[in-house]
Amino acid sequence: MKIISSQQLKDAEQATIESGVLSKAHLVANAAQATFKRLIKKLKKDSRIYVFCGNGDNGADGLATALLLSKKGYDPRVYLVKTGNSSSELRNQLTSDLRKLQTIPIYEVSDIKTFPTLKKDDLIVDALIGSGLSRAIDNKSLLGKVVNKINKSEAFVLAIDVPSGLPGEMLVEDACIKADETVVLERPRVSFLLKESADYLGDWNIDSIGLDYKYIESLESPFHYTTEEIANKLLRKIKRDDFTYKHKLGHVLIAAGSRGYSGAALLATKSALVAGCGLVTANIPEGIVTALQVYIPESMYIADRKQDHLSNIPFDKKFDAFAIGPGISTHDDVVQALDSFLGQCNLKTNLVLDADALNILSENESMLDMLPPNTVITPHHGEFKRLTGDWEDSIEMLETLQGFVISHGITVVLKGKYTAVATPDGSIHFNSSGNSGLATAGTGDVLTGIIASLIAQGLPTAEAAILGVYLHGRAADIAAKEIGVQALSASVLIDYLGKAYLSLQTD
Repeated sequence: MKIISSQQLKDAEQATIESGVLSKAHLVANAAQATFKRLIKKLKKDSRIYVFCGNGDNGADGLATALLLSKKGYDPRVYLVKTGNSSSELRNQLTSDLRKLQTIPIYEVSDIKTFPTLKKDDLIVDALIGSGLSRAIDNKSLLGKVVNKINKSEAFVLAIDVPSGLPGEMLVEDACIKADETVVLERPRVSFLLKESADYLGDWNIDSIGLDYKYIESLESPFHYTTEEIANKLLRKIKRDDFTYKHKLGHVLIAAGSRGYSGAALLATKSALVAGCGLVTANIPEGIVTALQVYIPESMYIADRKQDHLSNIPFDKKFDAFAIGPGISTHDDVVQALDSFLGQCNLKTNLVLDADALNILSENESMLDMLPPNTVITPHHGEFKRLTGDWEDSIEMLETLQGFVISHGITVVLKGKYTAVATPDGSIHFNSSGNSGLATAGTGDVLTGIIASLIAQGLPTAEAAILGVYLHGRAADIAAKEIGVQALSASVLIDYLGKAYLSLQTD
């Protein structure tokens, strides 16, 4: 799903109207319907509904929502707040229509003293500005005071499209609605995926209002949102039939493990197998061999002459993908082994680097120039900062990420709440699956194995990273529903990978 800017969303709305597919009134009605469906799920017996409407199209969405609520037997109260010097035509028309009906109380908020008294069980609909924000909301202005009053209340706040005050492409600068839930119309904005915005959005879901899909997809944007539909399309690219055989499904070499970190090698190896490749060979220190044979009898192994760490990483064309890094340590022998391996790579080498391999790169920057183009690195934020330096905020982080992948021509999986997969052309694909259960030891090793396995099965590195991240999160989501996020471990995550595949494989 392409993520577009607030201005592009307005352009898409105008293009939809001009094409004759839907009128402005129909789009507003669809927005109201989406809001209504979300709102009624939160209603309690003693709930009162307050709809705060601004001057623009977002205000029209709010008025249409109030009208729909009234038709369904609810008693909303509308509060009009001046948010600009002019009002949209449809907003004015709806205000006039509601006044004529005389079934919905309408109040003008001309002074903060006219702000209603809100209770805990009340529901607030934020239709003040939405995506129409042109400048920060001054805390000292009437609008800013209204926003802060809403935030101080204990009422449930549902925002239409965008919490008022939240920019689509930047971070909050001044007053902003802190919604408990946001009804996102058509497409998320990039700011929704940044940690600084989390307190303002609350839970959010995407609802289509019927904008021209082809027009939206024709728009230029480096940002994308990986949904179930996209993951399904990627999975279907892997050709697997009843006449296939193990060598055709790919062979992965996993170089991993050291004293005290044997688990990293075992997790990466097993996840690669469970993710579907035909063969996995574990390149491990001699001291880990027995554990591997007991835990993963399906895996082959190449035992290093060293007991506690690797001193050699074999390069062989029989391997379709290499995964290096989980638990390997930063011992001098390991550094030399990685340097030697990279020196043998060519343009066709498929490589996934994680954990200690990334720590080695950060201390040996010349190795970055040795990475083949089909490389995926999977850092968490701390590891990535060691490679690039620190950043001030998430906007600067995205700029750093884009600059890094373009400069080095590789794919980066920057792990987090909405894991960002950045590809060599500067595109960034935010992931939609996953939960806090993944914040536990070993889940990164599992992801490394999954991505390497998908590459070995024939997916291009960037697509394997996008699908691998989604499957990883999807397995965590399924596990969380059955056992809870607290009980999720890396080993358990692997056990749920099969269910993640099944959830995508539809006829």
